[in-house]
Amino acid sequence: CPYPHEGDVNPQTPDEWMREVGQEPGSKVTEKEVRELLDARASAKLRAKAAQTELPWTDSEVLLAEKALMAQGPSGRIVAVKTVCLLVLIVIMFLHKGGFIAPRPRNKKRMARNLDFADFDEVDDFKQSIKRAKQWQQWSVVLGLAAACGFLEAMGLLDRLLFGCFLTLGLLLNVVLPFVLQRSSFRGLKPAKYRE
Repeated sequence: CPYPHEGDVNPQTPDEWMREVGQEPGSKVTEKEVRELLDARASAKLRAKAAQTELPWTDSEVLLAEKALMAQGPSGRIVAVKTVCLLVLIVIMFLHKGGFIAPRPRNKKRMARNLDFADFDEVDDFKQSIKRAKQWQQWSVVLGLAAACGFLEAMGLLDRLLFGCFLTLGLLLNVVLPFVLQRSSFRGLKPAKYRE
């Protein structure tokens, strides 16, 4: 850069730069020259001259600089944040499926041992409350994930492709697979003593 205050390729002192431009180093500008300069700027004569002069860089240099900026890609920090968010979502999914976040209702054998069957209406009420709690649990998980995804999308941290894969896998495991198993005659593998 030929200017004295910028660059380290071809540094110049202010005096060297003034000599190159055609002025004497250390010369004082008179008040008359200052007024002429201000009048010229006010009447836009200086802008017209500046537009006609050649720029200190070429178009190829500008294009190379833009390509260098575009080739950098996402920063390592953004990739790390996206990776951490994805890992947190996967851990939450496994904790939920394992019953650690919202435990599943007890199985029927435990319920039969612990309940007094003298009043069957209470058993039906209990089953209804378990069913409502399970439905609320499913909707709360869906709403929580939707809120988390909305926040991550607003922050620009959500990778849409990975989220789509994660959502598809979750829907297959939680919706489609139980629905297919419920409609089919397959109820799982039976122990050897019941296979006759």
